[in-house]
Amino acid sequence: MSDEAQDAVVGRLFREYRENDELLTKLKAEAERIGVALENVGQALRNDLEGVMQEHDSCPLDLMNRRQTYNPSLFDAARIKKLTDQYRQALETLRRVGEHLRALGHPPQRAGRSVPT
Repeated sequence: MSDEAQDAVVGRLFREYRENDELLTKLKAEAERIGVALENVGQALRNDLEGVMQEHDSCPLDLMNRRQTYNPSLFDAARIKKLTDQYRQALETLRRVGEHLRALGHPPQRAGRSVPT
């Protein structure tokens, strides 16, 4: 393989690696957001069931200070499955591309994280 062809391959691999690394960060942030919201609703269900209500529901005045609203889409199992499937797929791609880069003598670096093997 010529140097130019190898440089092109390495460039594509680094781009794919970076894109998947960014996707992992985005998916992790979404999972964190959903997880925190679910924890908040769970805490309210355990401690103040009366104050739990769906977003945009009317709220009696006596519950205004205690209400915990939730978005029903947070409980969508298909949404959570898609999120976790996408994360695993991006992680596997990152591993595969990282192995390929290492085999070509270009070990990838991830900012602040260890490189999966």
